[in-house]
Amino acid sequence: DQPVYILADKISLQTNIINNLLSNAIKFSNKDSHIRCSVSSKDDKVRIEIKDKGIGIPIGLMKQIFDADSHTSRKGTDNEAGTGFGLPIVKMFVNYNNATIEVSSTTEEENHGTSFILHFQQAQ
Repeated sequence: DQPVYILADKISLQTNIINNLLSNAIKFSNKDSHIRCSVSSKDDKVRIEIKDKGIGIPIGLMKQIFDADSHTSRKGTDNEAGTGFGLPIVKMFVNYNNATIEVSSTTEEENHGTSFILHFQQAQ
């Protein structure tokens, strides 16, 4: 219920990180699916999680999703095209903001989905 402030460049956080992760969550989720976004703080860290119940990221692709030199582009659930450059850009701006990013994903039929968790330094 309290405002949370983080140490990050506002434009890169909104435009390059959050926008890209939310766009991917929408792109790889089925219609009528839910995407959960949460923010929490503990000690001097702020945790942002974007979690979907989409199709998930195949294991073979997981190792490459942040690598700009790897071909990671694939079609979305509504046949949308992609470039494969979004997540490497996200990673670059996460690093730029001295933050970290974690990803977990499964393509299992009953529990499919992806979670991206960002950790930022909290501003005082």
